[in-house]
Amino acid sequence: MNDFKNKNIKPTIESVASMIENKSENPFIKFYESILGSIIELNPVNIGISINSFTQVLAGLTLSKMLKENLKNTHINISGNFFTKVANTLEQKPEFFEQFCHSLVYEEDEISIVKLIKTVKAGDDLSEVPNLLHLKDGKVVKNEKSTSKELDLITEPYFANLDLNSYLTPEIIFPIQV
Repeated sequence: MNDFKNKNIKPTIESVASMIENKSENPFIKFYESILGSIIELNPVNIGISINSFTQVLAGLTLSKMLKENLKNTHINISGNFFTKVANTLEQKPEFFEQFCHSLVYEEDEISIVKLIKTVKAGDDLSEVPNLLHLKDGKVVKNEKSTSKELDLITEPYFANLDLNSYLTPEIIFPIQV
């Protein structure tokens, strides 16, 4: 899913949306349909999907749309480098949020994601979550941008409970970038 290319998909919401519904062109539909039940059983409060390049858009948005349609009480969030690049365009596209997600984190997301999870769990207003686009009264709202934190002030990652064997990779990859 990291490098899917299809000459028929254009970099527009309309093109991607039509491709998502096209079972003959979208190879992800059948796979996601096969695992959707197991995700629904988990009944998650939040699901985050990171999309870092255009080659991941079809896979990521197919999944997010299916989740949003089937998990009515789950907050679906999209983030990633690709959507940081198009965040300004999405400010004018409420239909993106109606179809694919409840919110989108742009720019650096480590602090925003933690705040989003706590906010959704508490049922609080999303307006306090930094670096977030979301719908409010049918309009896209862009929350205030947070400032970057100095690396020395950020807690070190804790991986003790992370089951690296659960990832669908040919070999174990440690999820950290230096």
